[in-house]
This record gives sequence, structure tokens and C-alpha cells, in this order.
Amino acid sequence: MGLTLSDVMSAIYECEENSSLSLSSDWDDGWRVTIGGSRHAAFEAEAYVDTPVEAAKWLHEQAIQRYPLYNERYGNRVVVARHGSRPARPT
Repeated sequence: MGLTLSDVMSAIYECEENSSLSLSSDWDDGWRVTIGGSRHAAFEAEAYVDTPVEAAKWLHEQAIQRYPLYNERYGNRVVVARHGSRPARPT
């Protein structure tokens, strides 16, 4: 069973990880996704991607590396696009 962006974010929370996750968009730069240690800490890693699905894949990979319980529960899952999701903006 595949994971969506919402699933990845919920799974990190479910694993009781104190983390700061953010997703923001900029028409010129695409999507910026970050992950950090807690709401009080600055982000630890960031990436710029073209789609929310790519943001989910990046966040999933980061969570596998950072959170042992997440890796144990979700490390063998893959990120998928939600059925009917919109494509990336034209280039």
C-alpha cells in the first residue's frame, strides 16, 4: 500500500516524533519542503521539488533516515500520487 504526502506527515506524528515539517510553494522555485527536530529548532534539511508527490518522497526518505520507529513501520512502503491528483505545472 502506498503513502501520500498526508500519510507520510501523519505517520511521522503517529510515531511520536517531535518534528517540524513544512511545505511551501513559490511559482518560480516550485515546492520547498523542510524537516527539523522540533517546533523550536530550525529546520535540519530542506529540498526544492517540482510536485507535492516529490515532496512526499523526499520527506519519506528523510523520516526513514532520522526516525527508527518510522523506518520500522513505514520504511518498506512507497510514496504514490493520490488518484486524481493534479499534474505538475507546465514548464
